Amino acid sequence: WGMQRYEAWVKTCTTCHSETFARAYLEFIDKGTSHGLDKYDEAHNVVHKQFEARLLTGQRTNRPAPPAPAKALFDQFWQIYWSKNNSPPAIELRLFEMA
Repeated sequence: WGMQRYEAWVKTCTTCHSETFARAYLEFIDKGTSHGLDKYDEAHNVVHKQFEARLLTGQRTNRPAPPAPAKALFDQFWQIYWSKNNSPPAIELRLFEMA
């Protein structure tokens, strides 16, 4: 499946670019993604070791109050990042509390 999708992207890219360029750029993207994931894993391991050593205090009781609800406007999308009762989203809990 992966190679079929890759070839479909090559076909799409070659409508404007050379096949050599398309394949090189897709390889560049793949390597960038891999390097980014490696860097994330490296950082995650550092944070996990600090958590296990109880060096991270967390914010279970001393969290700041969330901002007051804003009037519904097109530029107020940031409100979606504040969860109920100022609790962090599930992904933050999984990452930072290592639950």
